[in-house]
Amino acid sequence: MDSSKFLVLANDTIEFNARTGKRIRSYERGGTAAHKYSADGQRLAVASKLGFTTIFDCVTGDETLRLDRDCSAITFSTDGTSLLMGEGVEIFIIGLV
Repeated sequence: MDSSKFLVLANDTIEFNARTGKRIRSYERGGTAAHKYSADGQRLAVASKLGFTTIFDCVTGDETLRLDRDCSAITFSTDGTSLLMGEGVEIFIIGLV
């Protein structure tokens, strides 16, 4: 992920252009529990406080996958083929390809 974008977490997950400060888009409503860009910066995983996790395409802003699962920690595998999610003492690995 390059440093040309940053996120502000509130009721929405809002993405901004780091150079201009202009808002790019909002990704989620309902509060964010966790978030993570993929290593290539093409996808964003957002875990909602409402009990679901969504993966977005960062180029289009489109939702590409929604999982009905709580989590408080989230990351992509280094090759981007899996999403690792944690809640309490449980860890889930979700295949993305």
